[in-house]
Amino acid sequence: MKHLHLVFILVILLVNNTEIFGQCGESAGADESICFNNLPLNLSTPVGTSWQGDFISSAGVFNPDVAGIYVVVLATSNGFCIDQDEKIITVLASPEVNAGSDQMVCEFESFQINATASSENGNIVVWSWSGDDEYLSSTNIPNPTANPVGSSSFNLTVADEAGCFSFDQINLTSAALPVVSAGNDIDICHTPAVITLSGTPAGGTWSGPGVSGSDFTSPGTGTHNLQYVYTCLLYTSPSP
Repeated sequence: MKHLHLVFILVILLVNNTEIFGQCGESAGADESICFNNLPLNLSTPVGTSWQGDFISSAGVFNPDVAGIYVVVLATSNGFCIDQDEKIITVLASPEVNAGSDQMVCEFESFQINATASSENGNIVVWSWSGDDEYLSSTNIPNPTANPVGSSSFNLTVADEAGCFSFDQINLTSAALPVVSAGNDIDICHTPAVITLSGTPAGGTWSGPGVSGSDFTSPGTGTHNLQYVYTCLLYTSPSP
C-alpha cells in the first residue's frame, strides 16, 4: 500500500524589511488664506512629522515677512513610512490706511478729518473710530468732524472684504484763544503823517477809517474807531 505525503512550504517575502503601503503619511490639510496681521500661523504637527519650507519651523510655526503665496510641506518619517504632503498658504496684505497728519486747531473750532484707506483684497468695508470718539460727529465714516478738547487722540481701524484690518491714529490739539489787544487809545493832531498801528498777537488785521494795512492816516478831526481782529489759523504739526 502506497502512502501519499503532502508537504506545505510557506514562503515569506521580505522587501528590505519594509512594509509596502500606498500614501502612508499624515495630511498637511487643506490650502488656506490668512491676513498678514493675523500671523504667525500655528500648524498642527502630528507625532513623527515635521514641516519644511520657507518661513516655517519644523514644529509648524509659519511667519513670513511679506504677503504672498507659499508652499509648505509636511514630511512623515516614523520608522514605518516615509512620505510628504504639500499645503499652499496665501498670505493677504494688510490694507493701507492714513488717518491724516496731527493738527493743532483753535479752541471751540471744529476740524474735518479726511482719512483714506485702500486694499488689494477688495473694498474697505469697515471704518471704525475709537479713543476720544465722543468728540466726533460719527464713528463709522472716513471723514467725521472733530471738536477736540485739549489733546485728543482718534484711533481708526479699517477692514477690507477679506477681513484683513489695519490701524492708524490722528492727534488733534485744541489751542486756547489768545488775548487780543489793539493797544491804548491815543490822541493825535490832524496831519498827513502816517502812524503805524501795532496789535497783539502779531498777524491780525486792522480796519476802520483812514486804515491801509497796518498804517493809519487821519481822515479828519473827530473820534475814529479802529478795529484789530486776530484770526486763529490751523496748522500742521512738525513731523517727529
